Amino acid sequence: MHPRNVFRVPLNFSDLSEAYPALQPYIIQLPSKGPTINFQDIAAQRRLTEALLHKQFKLSVSLPENRLCPPVPNRLNYVLWIEDILAASSFVSEDSRPVRGIDIGTGASAIYPLLGCRTNATWMFVATDIDELSLKYAKMNIENNNLSDRITLVKSDPSGPILPISSKDDIVYDFIMCNPPFYSDREEVLRSAEAKEFEPNAVCTGADVEMITPGGESAFVCRMVNESIEHGVKCRWYTSMLGKMSSLNDVVKALRDKKIENYAITEFVQGQTRRWAIAWSFTDVHLPDSIARITNPSLQGIMPPRNSLTHACRKVIPPERLRSILWGIIKPIDGVTVNEGSSHRMESESSTSNLVIQATADTWSRAARRKKLISSHPVVPMDVDKVDALAIQLICRVEIPDNPGIHHRGRDESHVVFHWMKGRNRLLFESFASHVGRKIDTAIVAIDEEEPMSIA
Repeated sequence: MHPRNVFRVPLNFSDLSEAYPALQPYIIQLPSKGPTINFQDIAAQRRLTEALLHKQFKLSVSLPENRLCPPVPNRLNYVLWIEDILAASSFVSEDSRPVRGIDIGTGASAIYPLLGCRTNATWMFVATDIDELSLKYAKMNIENNNLSDRITLVKSDPSGPILPISSKDDIVYDFIMCNPPFYSDREEVLRSAEAKEFEPNAVCTGADVEMITPGGESAFVCRMVNESIEHGVKCRWYTSMLGKMSSLNDVVKALRDKKIENYAITEFVQGQTRRWAIAWSFTDVHLPDSIARITNPSLQGIMPPRNSLTHACRKVIPPERLRSILWGIIKPIDGVTVNEGSSHRMESESSTSNLVIQATADTWSRAARRKKLISSHPVVPMDVDKVDALAIQLICRVEIPDNPGIHHRGRDESHVVFHWMKGRNRLLFESFASHVGRKIDTAIVAIDEEEPMSIA
């Protein structure tokens, strides 16, 4: 479960039923667990979802009996991952415009737009669905929570495009969310039930229109991939949840077949239930590995390339000293500017400080230095305030953890992490990280020998 998910702690059903009295008739007492509900009771599930949204997010939601009842903790995991993606992307360029999202198949609850708008004041949504009843309830739920000015409902054509993006306007969306139907037909639903794919302590509440699509979820998301190629950077991040691990293989194959290498994979775990999500982008903005990669051994073959490279130092160096060494290494490099990054914390990181590097070209490699020596027009260092954004070839965040010691190769060592943030040339990023890493080692040797450091 996501580290910021408020449902990481066990639910207190007594407090929930007190805050939402409609849940009280469904509370049962178990000798080993105390107050809980019967998760095989569909009505109890609906009241629980309503109670969680009411107590934690001040959302009033009505759920029809013959449509999906979304599990709130799982849905919140997805929203929080989108927040992480946007936070990592906005570290490159800040602006004050509204954040625009699209929810494909919003359902009767409209839970993603409601959660997204309630927890993020600048978010706005276009929410689509093909089902009239779901749209009716979604409209009611949006209006009851006074979010009609931030959430627009659109009825989709089942035989038309999935993505409601128009080439006739200049609107750029920040993200797309989707929780596609799992199954390809009714027979697959029945086989799944017989195999007990659903967790034993819960019951599925979905209608066929929500659960079945030709080819199943992998075919649906592969259609999204194909459509996204047409729209390109009209959306910064295309994403979808997936209910089957096997579907990830199909979607990643579709991305790779289309030469889309800028993608991310994550995993959502809630109790015995696992879900996955995938994101891809046509921009040159990249996500750190803490957001874009997971450690599941069976999925390593489809993980995206690493955007975070760690350099382990030869010894433990106090963070401020290491920062000083880095400044001394990076600042003299021609065509490179250095900014102090604000304290930036990813979910898998300890407290960190950062340097943000912008480079207009490779001026650090041996070949580049040799070329400079024979050139009659040497590269002139550029003022950070005058760097033309169009000329920047690389933006890299250099992270210096405040906790200097990690156990590596049998001893404690400091480390520096290079995060590729922006650029089209992966080799340029890797070359820069390698160059700085070697210079760090040279500086540390000088410290050990108590000699003046020569790191330029």
